[in-house]
Amino acid sequence: MSEFTKLWEEYYHIRNRARLGLIVFVIAAWTVPIPVAIIFRNRSMLVEMVAFFVAMGFAATITLPPVFRWANWKCPRCNEKFSEPERRSLTTPVWLLLPVLWRLVADSPCARCKLRSGESPDDVVI
Repeated sequence: MSEFTKLWEEYYHIRNRARLGLIVFVIAAWTVPIPVAIIFRNRSMLVEMVAFFVAMGFAATITLPPVFRWANWKCPRCNEKFSEPERRSLTTPVWLLLPVLWRLVADSPCARCKLRSGESPDDVVI
């Protein structure tokens, strides 16, 4: 098994865990407010809001690290982050989240050198 095949297997493993983590986080975002509201219904609104944010923070702590690990994976050709396009201004990071998450959903090439997942880094870019 070649070195780049091992790299792509690692990438596929990280990407699948990131996809699962994102799905679980979205499900938690929709389902956590219901039991929190039921448990804290007789408390003040402040206690209910704090409980909600603690529960969501716990869910994010458990489910989102694989997403960050995927987002930091380096392309074998250009050695830049595979999913992150080049930043052009200070406001770009705010709007960068949607294209990066789209790259997690779709099977996208490298954001910088356009290397498709599974290809050899030695392949010529056309």
